[in-house]
Amino acid sequence: MEETITQQNDVDSRAILDADIQRWKDEDVLKLANHFHKKRFHKSYGEQYKRVEVFQMEKKDVTRFNAVANNISELRIHLALEKENISKHTFYPIIGVKQNGSDEEEYFPLIPDHIEIQAKSKIAVPDKKTTGDIVPWEFKKMIGQNWDQIDNNLIDDLFIAKEGNDRFRVHFYYIGKEMINVIKKLGQINNIKLYPGVDMNKFQYKEMISFAPTIGFEMPPNAKRAQQQDIMGIKGMLESVPEINELFIEYLRPCPPTCVP
Repeated sequence: MEETITQQNDVDSRAILDADIQRWKDEDVLKLANHFHKKRFHKSYGEQYKRVEVFQMEKKDVTRFNAVANNISELRIHLALEKENISKHTFYPIIGVKQNGSDEEEYFPLIPDHIEIQAKSKIAVPDKKTTGDIVPWEFKKMIGQNWDQIDNNLIDDLFIAKEGNDRFRVHFYYIGKEMINVIKKLGQINNIKLYPGVDMNKFQYKEMISFAPTIGFEMPPNAKRAQQQDIMGIKGMLESVPEINELFIEYLRPCPPTCVP
């Protein structure tokens, strides 16, 4: 009986996530920015609005992800919306995983507001001697600051690519085979986060998607340096903060416009 209830709960949860992914695709483009802000009470200025800063996977889902990580064949970051509610951040990303030999996609949602500003305060500037020739820390920091500072009325444009009279909204971000192989090398993962960012180099080109998320994979404190150095062999897509054993994957491929969803 308990197993039947658990299976039904899984079906219900899946239906909710599917509905939220569809809601992102259907939402009025002029309302997208609302989902990244929530009303909060500021001790000095009264009721104000706060922009989401980071998303984090719940521990139970990190455990599930670890269980399938070595068998991943396809990896996506879906964009999803709950129903608009000004008292909470209603946008959230969902990692979608397909395993070898299966067409079924398993969902791993990331929750907004789970750690908020504390996540930024604990990220230290990496020791360049140990990180190798990889994406500069300054770029990672810059796109996060761009997200914090961009005007509300420009947020909608971050997710839209223009081609002639056509407008394409990104549905998900695709993670390539090379990066999947990197994730398989991580071993045990303690935490998975997603940090919003804006690539202003792309923002000026309206045919490109300029929302640039970064995925952070946090490994145990005792993760072997040799293992990390092996991972660092992939240049241009990874960044490491050795002090907290967190690896970042950037340059995810938005679909559309780079592929047909």
